[in-house]
Amino acid sequence: MSELNFKLALAKIQAQVQKEREAREESYKNYPDINRYFAFVDLASSSNYRVANGSEKGYLRAEVFFSIIRSSIASCPEVSVLKEIGDEALLVSSEFRVLIESLIIINQVVKEMELVAGSQRYPLEVRMAIGGGIVKKLKRPNEDYIGKSVDQLARIMGIRSDLSNFLIHENLYSSSGISDIIKEYDFLEVSDQLPISEEQSKNALEKIYYREFYIDRNSISEYRKNFKYWV
Repeated sequence: MSELNFKLALAKIQAQVQKEREAREESYKNYPDINRYFAFVDLASSSNYRVANGSEKGYLRAEVFFSIIRSSIASCPEVSVLKEIGDEALLVSSEFRVLIESLIIINQVVKEMELVAGSQRYPLEVRMAIGGGIVKKLKRPNEDYIGKSVDQLARIMGIRSDLSNFLIHENLYSSSGISDIIKEYDFLEVSDQLPISEEQSKNALEKIYYREFYIDRNSISEYRKNFKYWV
């Protein structure tokens, strides 16, 4: 058995990393800047649920959660699941309208399944946040992006609100035309602008603001506009 030459092993890895860094310094400039909309959808209280009910039931709960997301966006080609991370999904779209409609559908499916089949069989609770803006589209094996809007949206997902499970980044809400689209959905009520605390933002250098959505269950059941992919 050959002996480990620790210094040589480290030197090889460091050389490879330096080579990769130099290549990335050049490639970053060539990655396109594009506008995209992102949404995190989280299965709330997953760790506590597994502790209280066991790993098997926790697994089934998570699989149902991801099945709801995939089934809800299956008819909408403009929305895709970018990543599944633990008990959270990151969605992406080039269009704001279809992404917010997808989130509304996901939210309502969760509520309806609990009402019809009961919370014992479908003990689901979701939290969602939507944001967007100019990002860099990276060249990786799988579709990926980096940008401030994604970073700040992840911070917003750390918020625990007693009034809403559906949040929107203020930067997106105040973007041209976005609030006008939201007003078309008359079952949606929007809160005033709210700040994220330093603790929730993990001491982000830039102040982050958001708004809460409140869905009127009676109004949404009577809504008959938009949602063209789900007609």
